[in-house]
Amino acid sequence: MAWDHYVTICQPLQYPIIMNPPLCVLMILASLLSGLVYESVHTQNTFQLSFSHSIVVLQFCDVPSVLRLSCSDTTVNKVLILVSALVFCGGCFIFIAMSYIGIFSTVLKYPNRAPGKAFLTCTPHILVVSAFLSSITDVYLRHSANSPPLTPWFLPS
Repeated sequence: MAWDHYVTICQPLQYPIIMNPPLCVLMILASLLSGLVYESVHTQNTFQLSFSHSIVVLQFCDVPSVLRLSCSDTTVNKVLILVSALVFCGGCFIFIAMSYIGIFSTVLKYPNRAPGKAFLTCTPHILVVSAFLSSITDVYLRHSANSPPLTPWFLPS
């Protein structure tokens, strides 16, 4: 969406050429495949951990919560979470930030009435991305000592 906004505002006459259907399909596939790779790596590494047989989790848990339930060493998993969060989330953030820096620098060159419309168009996307990335950062990069305790359901052995 940031790229679409960038092309719409900064290169409006070339929009049909730049945002062609094959590029849109490639961007969708890149998004889906990056999510699939991200989740596959974490799922595979989680299945390699050992857990107590008396733990039953009755609700969906994110990766850091599952790591706290493990009986084995989770250092590699924690490093992988940090690296993948920096690569995927950091990469997305840098791409979006560069798009909006380009948009804002272009919009500020317009006459006085035009920037307001462009800023109003971009503001909802910026707010949603900020909320999404800040919540991901809070969940995945927070130190486990500062996170609320996990209360799993235990079955008697």
